[in-house]
Amino acid sequence: LEKEADKKGYIALFTTFTCPAEFHSNPASGRNCWDGSTPRQASDWLSAKLVALNKDRERHDIQTLGMWCKEAHKDQCVHMHSMFFVHPDQADELITLIYKHYSHSDNAVRIVYISDEEAKKSGKKGASPASYITKYVIKSLREKSDESMKNKAVARLWGYRMFGFFGRTKTMLWRTFDKFFNKEPHELKSMFKNKAFVKLAELRNANKFWDFCAYANDYIQTVIVEHEQISWSGFEYIKKIKWGYRVIGTDDCLQTKFDCRLKTAF
Repeated sequence: LEKEADKKGYIALFTTFTCPAEFHSNPASGRNCWDGSTPRQASDWLSAKLVALNKDRERHDIQTLGMWCKEAHKDQCVHMHSMFFVHPDQADELITLIYKHYSHSDNAVRIVYISDEEAKKSGKKGASPASYITKYVIKSLREKSDESMKNKAVARLWGYRMFGFFGRTKTMLWRTFDKFFNKEPHELKSMFKNKAFVKLAELRNANKFWDFCAYANDYIQTVIVEHEQISWSGFEYIKKIKWGYRVIGTDDCLQTKFDCRLKTAF
């Protein structure tokens, strides 16, 4: 992300977002306003705000690349660190939108410009954006420190994702094509009837991530199909959700997930 941002002339904003007081069961300061919300609900609140922010950003045509990481406080309430790569001309507008969605209190948002110039202003040695976010990503992966293991334990207990990406990066689709890695050209052509999927598999095999993303943005769309089926009991039904990707303008799909959920109708 950092290398691609450099090519585009983007600057980096490192942000920290915290949840409102009602999500904190044991606040470090201030009075206890906890309403019984779980860490999962705190995580969902942060994610919903990020979705709203990104929709706003797209409406204002602010182009960004970035990623987010979630970390648990000592009371297990979740907060979010994010790295936004954005063009300098659009940075102030992006910051305005960030405060619009996350500034529920004076200390709810922290934003740091990551650049050698900003570091010199504060008398510090410059650091790369990757170094800022990497220490939080490590806590989501294989580090065995006590802090990292506690963070992963909270995430697994309450069932929330610890990190992800935003912008036109197509990282989920990239991971989907991992299973086709190292397939021979003739195998790919026999597996896919549409040449767009073949092309994506070839780009994945060549490890050309940004070419893969650019091609997918032009030719692929996400597909979510829901079917509801009434069960014999009369008050419950099964919701079947089919999730995958479609080549734009065709019926050619790559199904990646089929899930069934039991619902109760009230």
